[in-house]
Amino acid sequence: MWLILRTRPGERLRRPEFGCRLQELTFAPLNQKTLVEMRLHVEAALKTWERRIFVDEVRVDPQAELGRVDITIAYRLRDTYSAGSLVYPFYLQPLEVSTAP
Repeated sequence: MWLILRTRPGERLRRPEFGCRLQELTFAPLNQKTLVEMRLHVEAALKTWERRIFVDEVRVDPQAELGRVDITIAYRLRDTYSAGSLVYPFYLQPLEVSTAP
């Protein structure tokens, strides 16, 4: 799942459709529209590319003070129906690196 979410469509040479469109939202404002788009992009990418799971829920939790949205994915494995979850931190803006000593 991590690989799918971190890969931009067009990034893989022989499979240009592979990936998730989350990176398109890197500089988007942190508002309801952006949060809905994030959830939809994650759901679509996992449904398309991760056939080993059923996605039960995708939750987006903004952490505005950190410039981050925590994306929580609740899923079940198709073979065993074992439940699991993944929290994927998505940064809306690049982290600023301090150069102060």
